[in-house]
Amino acid sequence: MLGEGDQLGSFVQIPAAECMLALARAGRSVRDVDLIVYSDGGDRLAADEAPEPRAAVMICPPHPRRVYVAARLVTGPGMMALGVMPVPLAKAEAVARGLGVRGRPGEDTGKLSAWPGLEAKIRERRSAIGSRWEDVRRVALPLDPRAYTTLSVPLPAERCLDVLVTPNSEIGGIDAIVLDEAGRVVARGKPPGRDRAFILCSAFEQTLTLLLRPRSSTGVAAVVIARSPLGAVDELSGRAWVDGASPVVPLAQALTRHQVRTKGLRMKPVKTLAATAVAVGAPKTLKVELQRGCSRIDLVGGTPLGHFTAALWSLDGGLLSRGQGGELATLFYCGAATAARLEVGASERGGPVAVEARLDAGPSQVLLDHPLAAARLLQRLEASAGPVDAQQAAAVKVVRLAAAARSSQVIEVPAGRCQEIVAAVVGSARGVQLRLVGKGGQETLHRGDQAVSEQLCAGDEKMSLRLELQVASGQAELLLLRRLLPR
Repeated sequence: MLGEGDQLGSFVQIPAAECMLALARAGRSVRDVDLIVYSDGGDRLAADEAPEPRAAVMICPPHPRRVYVAARLVTGPGMMALGVMPVPLAKAEAVARGLGVRGRPGEDTGKLSAWPGLEAKIRERRSAIGSRWEDVRRVALPLDPRAYTTLSVPLPAERCLDVLVTPNSEIGGIDAIVLDEAGRVVARGKPPGRDRAFILCSAFEQTLTLLLRPRSSTGVAAVVIARSPLGAVDELSGRAWVDGASPVVPLAQALTRHQVRTKGLRMKPVKTLAATAVAVGAPKTLKVELQRGCSRIDLVGGTPLGHFTAALWSLDGGLLSRGQGGELATLFYCGAATAARLEVGASERGGPVAVEARLDAGPSQVLLDHPLAAARLLQRLEASAGPVDAQQAAAVKVVRLAAAARSSQVIEVPAGRCQEIVAAVVGSARGVQLRLVGKGGQETLHRGDQAVSEQLCAGDEKMSLRLELQVASGQAELLLLRRLLPR
């Protein structure tokens, strides 16, 4: 006998060329069970969260060698059984249809089914903002205009959260505010529309608080929270508004922490370019002299500075690199010696900023020939594996894409190793897509605005996949980096 909230779970090994079907069934006294499959790293792979006493999910290649299958009793105490079985890949689709499998990539999980069209709205939003997202919480909250309803939201380091708040038809308008651990407002929900949405990113782990209150009548709101992979801020669409949630410390403490973090870089000693103060609504412009090679420019902020943006421009108005941060923003420039303008702007609170530069004088010629794409690639690498220098991108190559065509190549990951794949757009093209196709035809798709990345890990056997790259429209060139990593 199990009570509400109790869980059954087990690790399961899946043959590389087969699918796995997981089933959860409950007794008559149970009204709702959820079934979720996780990877070894804790990433959610599939879920059936419909309000029903039975659940079914399917995992097909490419998939991890080992997964964790968990069934949770949601409503009503009683008996519950959990089972798994292998399914031949050729019969997987028919089995999935026959058993009503939910939660595969791009499909409904069944959660919050009282909101018709909510899943479609979520998929449309995540496709528009880029990167990829894993649901971490879905909840229906009762709201009352007389007091705020609060919800704690953990935000891991170097990740982003996508928070979508959708009220039911009884609520006409809603106020939504996000506070950090110090009680500072880091984001406010903005019209138009009845929904409220936030993208919150932080360089450090912390817990945020979401405050919700309707403006007039009582009602219920669906809150959907999803977590990004490491460093996803550099994959997001340029049209997406990102709120920085990094905690702020005094500048001296922030500089000390940054020195410890970057002490292993294989670059020339740090050079301080400037120490200045930035005010809200009054961007600061600094002239900097850049040497030939790849320069890493770190902007370190201190209290009371909040979220800030930084951009590096050539003197003739060409964009060289851009970034954003709460305590730290990192820009990269690869190319010939030149003078440039560094613009720093505060979006919430003003405060001090120190600017440091490090030089790698011997980078790959590919990076030197494509400054803007090199900056995008190194920033995406920095976000997921930082701090980095240009030597970690020495194997970068140029990939040319014809209009309405994909670039395709076979990649192999040795047993017990991982391979990181990073692609960045050369020029102004947008909507880069990275698709991985397994031997059985199973696909996974990752999207980014002008950069995208993925990391694959093989188990005890070699992994072989087809890598396909494309952009949303037109011809384009990409910088592609593939590098092997220990597991």
